[in-house]
Amino acid sequence: MILTWILLIALVAVVIAVVVIMTRRSAGDSAGEPVAVESGTRVRPTVKEFHVRSDIAEVYFDVPLSEPVDEVLAEILGREAAQVLREKRSSGLPLDGLKAIKAFGTGPNGPILASSTELETPGELPPETAYPDLVPHLGAGFDPLSHLGEMESSGPVGTDVASRPDAIGPAGEEIRLTARLDAGLRAQGIDTSTMSAGEMVLGLLALSGFAVTPGSSPGTHVASRAGKRTFVKVVDHARDDYPELEEAEVNRFILGFQSANADQGLLVTDKFAPYLIYDKERREPRIRFLSRERLQSFVDGLALS
Repeated sequence: MILTWILLIALVAVVIAVVVIMTRRSAGDSAGEPVAVESGTRVRPTVKEFHVRSDIAEVYFDVPLSEPVDEVLAEILGREAAQVLREKRSSGLPLDGLKAIKAFGTGPNGPILASSTELETPGELPPETAYPDLVPHLGAGFDPLSHLGEMESSGPVGTDVASRPDAIGPAGEEIRLTARLDAGLRAQGIDTSTMSAGEMVLGLLALSGFAVTPGSSPGTHVASRAGKRTFVKVVDHARDDYPELEEAEVNRFILGFQSANADQGLLVTDKFAPYLIYDKERREPRIRFLSRERLQSFVDGLALS
């Protein structure tokens, strides 16, 4: 009888211990880093290839480059290549005898050397230092969408309708970027000379610490940070399309926002905006349209705020 009670007590103790552990684990999961990427998470360029040739490690990134290579982007890829080596080493890759690390990007005719680092001591990687900010406000709680509510909504703020061209190309052909914004976008594999408005804005949101995930329908995304969700709809533009946003697209965006249960909505397009969007914004202050005539202002606000 006594033995039975001892076994029963031991069993109860085990059950209680399991419950406590599972509860703590669950609490730890909810209190830890959420699925959404919060402010301070940096964007990392995608590695295409990795090779060790003799005593040189070569890391190839999916990052568009042109010559001469931008200094900021060269520094980013050089530091990131060293980080790739640290991760390889922690996975068991021997680095004895390694004398140099070379980082490459992607050019129109093949790989382009961005950075070459000679190791002071063979096999000893350079010390890990603070990673340079791609955007000054990254990690400082800056919200590039916060000023959208301040955009003028009483009338057109860009190109006059009468002066709009009949054909337009991607926004990347016209947008002016600071060196750091350009480098940060290219680090994500975005060619800033040919990028669309959607590629640019989604890339800038990622640089600002937003988790950008696909939406429930094609061309839609959800940008999340600090518990706030933004429904983003991208309307692409082909060079031979009519250069003004169609009313049907405006209405589809509004319906999508209403069903997304998001805090705010953003339509992004290379096209110019029709006058009717200003009335839509007045009626629903939580939505904004980032059309062609507003893109440069958005980029400038991110760079200067």
